[in-house]
Amino acid sequence: MVGEILAQPEWVLLNGQPVDFIGVFALMDEKLRAQLQTELAPCSTQVFMDAYATAHRAKFGEDFGVITSQS
Repeated sequence: MVGEILAQPEWVLLNGQPVDFIGVFALMDEKLRAQLQTELAPCSTQVFMDAYATAHRAKFGEDFGVITSQS
């Protein structure tokens, strides 16, 4: 759940790509992330990721994304 300390990678989908939620969480806009934590907690990490992506697009006018490497 969001708000808990995550010790192991937890994979979520972002723009159709699997990403490590812990790493992506650190890249989020702090104010927007905190606002959503207050509004949504408790929720699953995927629900939070989806809500953050939507809110990021609304606030910044662009998709939230990270560069992923393919193994």
